Amino acid sequence: MRQKSHLLFHQKIQHQVFKDYLCDNCGKKFQNQGNLNQHQKAIHEGRKDYACNKCAKTFRDQGYLLDHQRVVHEGRKDFACDKCEKKFGRKPDMLKHQMTIHEGRKDYGCDKCEKKFGIQSNLKQHQKVVHEGRKDYACERCGKKFAQKVQLIGHQKTVHEGRRDYACDKCEKIFKHKRTLVIHQKTVHESRKDNACDAREKKFVNKERSRRLQQVVHAVTKATVNFVCAVPYRVCKTMSNDIDTKCLMKLKTWRDNVNWTIEEDRHRLLRQMFPLIRHWKGQLPNLRDIFEKDEIDWFLAESLKAKYSDHKNELLPLVEFLIKTGYKDEPSVDKDGKPLLRCTTPVHLAARRNLRNKHTLVRELFKIYDRFDVNYSDESGLTHFHVACMAGFAEIVQNYLELGQDPNFSFHPPLQLALFSRDENLARLLLMHGADPNFTDADGSTLLHNICKRDDGDHVAKLFFRINDEVGREVRLDAADDKGNTPLHLALDYGMRATTELLLRHGADPNLADPAGYTPLHIVCMRADADDFARLFFEICDEKQQPVLVDARDEMGRTPLRWAVARLLVNTVDALLDHGADLSDFDFPTESQIAASVKSYESKHLLHFKLLLASSVLSILESLEKRGYELERSNALILMKLFPAYGLFEVPCKYVQFYKMLMNKSKAIKVRPELSLHDLIQLRPRQAVKLQLTCRDYHELARTAKFHKLPRKQCEDLFVHLCEKMSRRFFKRWALDTFMELTSYRVPVLCCEMIIEPLMNQELYRICLAAEDKCRRR
Repeated sequence: MRQKSHLLFHQKIQHQVFKDYLCDNCGKKFQNQGNLNQHQKAIHEGRKDYACNKCAKTFRDQGYLLDHQRVVHEGRKDFACDKCEKKFGRKPDMLKHQMTIHEGRKDYGCDKCEKKFGIQSNLKQHQKVVHEGRKDYACERCGKKFAQKVQLIGHQKTVHEGRRDYACDKCEKIFKHKRTLVIHQKTVHESRKDNACDAREKKFVNKERSRRLQQVVHAVTKATVNFVCAVPYRVCKTMSNDIDTKCLMKLKTWRDNVNWTIEEDRHRLLRQMFPLIRHWKGQLPNLRDIFEKDEIDWFLAESLKAKYSDHKNELLPLVEFLIKTGYKDEPSVDKDGKPLLRCTTPVHLAARRNLRNKHTLVRELFKIYDRFDVNYSDESGLTHFHVACMAGFAEIVQNYLELGQDPNFSFHPPLQLALFSRDENLARLLLMHGADPNFTDADGSTLLHNICKRDDGDHVAKLFFRINDEVGREVRLDAADDKGNTPLHLALDYGMRATTELLLRHGADPNLADPAGYTPLHIVCMRADADDFARLFFEICDEKQQPVLVDARDEMGRTPLRWAVARLLVNTVDALLDHGADLSDFDFPTESQIAASVKSYESKHLLHFKLLLASSVLSILESLEKRGYELERSNALILMKLFPAYGLFEVPCKYVQFYKMLMNKSKAIKVRPELSLHDLIQLRPRQAVKLQLTCRDYHELARTAKFHKLPRKQCEDLFVHLCEKMSRRFFKRWALDTFMELTSYRVPVLCCEMIIEPLMNQELYRICLAAEDKCRRR
């Protein structure tokens, strides 16, 4: 020790000369009765009787409350250091500052390394973090752990809330941490470097960098004066070994004084045990000499509950203490001597709880419950074997399997748990020991069915097929669950593109229908977000030489083509027609079916919604008519009614406005290599027809992401203008026939064309409506 006074104080306090007041709960000694009473009330009873009337904070001592109110709420710092300008709210903080900063005293040395500290709390924090490896404070959002609560709060403020609370008063910079602000002000605004190297003239802003230079580069050592304690170090450190006997007697006394039938008594005993376990030194007891098996199991189970495990890190030390005592679980047996397996153990409880150090805790519990021929099961059917699979403990799983454990369970198949956690080695181990890849659960679903329902099903399916191919296990691809769905149905229904491709390439049947009559091709044509998948579906089936029933009908008589037309899937319609879809008996979708599909477009709030809708409708019609389909007037009116319903008709006065705004920017967007959007806007409808610009060209333009650079308001007017130009031929054709019918064919065709030519699409639509009204009146 550096000073003799420190030695004398050490001998008085540490060697039982001056501490005559003993705590019955933990064995700690104090100098007077007041300190002992305060310790028992605050530590063992957890009482904080003094509440701040300005905030919700509570304190165990009135002095702490007064300090808090004066410093926090009144902002007072009455104690100033006479050697620097720093001020403090409490006098002990000022004295610690002077002792550690100005006097350089470090009176608290670590007994496990050579490091020394000026404040005892810093020593305790060092031992907890460095030597015990404890990080008791975990972030709820990202799981990162911290040794101090203040570090956790700072992490949440700066990382998750993005706060920068420290602004420089001399420039505009703001910082996340106060220390960064102080360094910035010293270096940038004051040009200070207060920490100089003793061996060289070099100076540093950061004291830590100066210290490292001296240690590493110059190997500077400080001479110290040591006052040696008269009691040898080992004797001094182990003088408290007799506390083992006291703790053992205390533990037995506590147990004898507990009425186990009273829950409150049991909980009081458990609270008393925690500090005793922490401070136990020397030889550990055999707990079976003090407690029954059921009582020890109760301690473990109750420790997992919120009031012990959520706010205190006591649970893992309790488990470690049991392991060090050599405690092992011994199963209860029935009258025939067979183990009773229906039992909820701490392993089950830990697996179901969201604990801070759950993975480590479960592994430690398996050191107590290490009978791998005994597989405990709770009331829901969760077994220890399940828990080992969920945690990915391959060595524990192997121990169970080697002792004859069946890897197939109807409740949460272990193979499924391994795959869902993407543990390839564990899944392979289970398959090699007889796990059935086609095992069905209570709903008739195989593992492949359940994979197809997951968000990460594509990744799990790849792993599943690869491992089964390696092990040589056959997978039933076309198994149907209780609802009649195959894995291929589910993969398509849940939008699992990669999984669908894997199933088809492994030989899944593309023509099996579910109870509603839907084949996989029906489901492809029913998904509004899978317009590009039909062509891939056909390509894979062609490669596998697997014929596809293109014209299969569901229970309502609807073909895949009708579903694709109703869903406005342009590419899917083309793929079906290219593969021979029959148009001779094609039933055009109803107005309500198309309207439902349009809502799915509109719900996405797409900027180019109007152009995409109009181009999809007319592109599908264009494809159908190329294959010989003849559209009836009633069906044409269904399509026409979409234009006024969704604002697809152009207002003439807006053309000049948006054209001036977009004149320069539209030149950079190409419709074709030889045709820009600017040129297309200038073209008259008759000129666009001469260029053989099809509705499909407009559809491809609508699907591109080239419009984000254009102003939003002008884009909406532009899309309506393009809709007007694209649909001109469609409306003119039907309006001409209708107009001639309304005039009873008394006006020559050329005259009718001249009358119709200057009309806008909205006026042509009204002509068609007039003819429909005339037909109804008949």
